[in-house]
Amino acid sequence: MDISSKTESSLHLDANPCDILSGFMAEERPITIDEACALRHLLFGSLKSSFNAAWTEQSFHFRTVPAYGFIQKRAGPCGVLAGVQAHVILELLFGVSHIDSNSGISKLKPAEKKEALARAMTSIMWKAGENKRAIVVKKHNNIVLNTAMVPDILEPDGILEYIITDTNASCIYFLYSLILTRGIEKIKQEMDYPDSHLIGTDGYCSQEVINLILTGKAVPNLFDGDVELNSGGSETTLLRGISEQSKIGLLSLYEYQDTCTVGNNYKNPTYPIWIMLADSHFTVLFTTSKDILKKRRLNEPFILYHYDGLAKRHAETSYTIEPLANSSPSPKDKTLPVVVRCIHTRWPLAAVEINTNEENNSD
Repeated sequence: MDISSKTESSLHLDANPCDILSGFMAEERPITIDEACALRHLLFGSLKSSFNAAWTEQSFHFRTVPAYGFIQKRAGPCGVLAGVQAHVILELLFGVSHIDSNSGISKLKPAEKKEALARAMTSIMWKAGENKRAIVVKKHNNIVLNTAMVPDILEPDGILEYIITDTNASCIYFLYSLILTRGIEKIKQEMDYPDSHLIGTDGYCSQEVINLILTGKAVPNLFDGDVELNSGGSETTLLRGISEQSKIGLLSLYEYQDTCTVGNNYKNPTYPIWIMLADSHFTVLFTTSKDILKKRRLNEPFILYHYDGLAKRHAETSYTIEPLANSSPSPKDKTLPVVVRCIHTRWPLAAVEINTNEENNSD
């Protein structure tokens, strides 16, 4: 595995950090055994654990229909996929490479999808690197780290030492890149508990990974700002949350269930795109117009799209939202569809109707 480092001084970026895409080749070097061990420990809490097949076989592969959506093969990498997916949608609708949404976000050319993905990844990493650097992990044609020589230290995974045959683990490479760009020690400092790790035993990524993708910081909570807890003694515990309005938001079923709090920095993002967390699965909600964020349009009905990359059929569904249809929030109803319950955490007075006869529901 090779590491390429792109820095502010060498890039000379102006207004758009995604100009990184225009023909720059950084200095490369192989990963060291210390870096490999630190990465593995941060991800799994153990040097003997590694990614399962759901990760090693997962790439950023677009569907045919809807054309903007990634295909998720198995449960596990949904957090990374949904985070990058949300940024791809942002680029397509509101970014430099934006398309005419009136002609349909699903009608995309291969070049448009490729550019949106590249810009999305670049934007995420540049944010994590505090607009100063990005470290890109790429595969090497030969083994650059011989884990066979140290089997009691580091379990081979086919990625770090690079022995890959016909699989495409670009999802892992992106996650490695993001972690190294932010910095392993800095990520540990941003966690509430430095001994935490980023991938659970079930193969799902932690909230720190999602927040790192959305905000550039690996904090573990969803509320606004930081909260200091004092149990009555001299010691206090600092719980870190979202420090500023995010470009992309997040809604959680756990808030509907009164087990967490999502702050305004995530509920009211700069762009009308939200990661949706429900039952340990991450998907994406979005609208095609920023008008719903304007105060004068807050009471007007709009269409909200939901995309689930793991779904075999009906990957995209849409909902008509009347945001102020009711005078008071409806009682909590566990029988409502998961998406509707999450929508109510953002629009508690809304009437929500699922739209039938969807066209964009097959690969």
